[in-house]
Amino acid sequence: GTEGDIRNTREKETVPGMNAQLDELRKELPRFEAERDRYTRYFEVERDRKQVTLTHEGIAEAQKKADVGSFYVGENTDLPHLLGQALRAHVIYERDTDYVIMPVPDQNTGRTDAEVVIVDSNTGRPMVGRQWSDGLHQACQAKEGLRIRPETQTVASITIQNFFKMYKRLAGM
Repeated sequence: GTEGDIRNTREKETVPGMNAQLDELRKELPRFEAERDRYTRYFEVERDRKQVTLTHEGIAEAQKKADVGSFYVGENTDLPHLLGQALRAHVIYERDTDYVIMPVPDQNTGRTDAEVVIVDSNTGRPMVGRQWSDGLHQACQAKEGLRIRPETQTVASITIQNFFKMYKRLAGM
């Protein structure tokens, strides 16, 4: 971060102080790396991309815990993806930031249940009826101890502009 600050600074008189700070941080780096390496890393996190990736050690440990010879043989091939989505739900997605828990009426039964509702990152508004894909929404439901609803499937999509063009044609306008 400090290297980027040095490159992007407009106040060139602050650069010598930043270089000194960078030198101090570089001296501390081996200690931080040694501390990090004392622990086994089962996954790596990229928060800016909302990604979590299992390491080789993580895959080996998960296979051992699941009592599975290999995730990449036979009917086990879906497990790495599902495990990755569960990790994303637990590590990356935060309640009251990325989603909220709120009562939502079921369209089929009319019953109201607590549900994971996505929060729009731009407006902060809940987006009732929207779901994350690829099992991520179900992983968040499991994380929160809620009833896991089946994944919805998008059959078709249309832009708002084309919807109104179609509506005008059908209505004879």
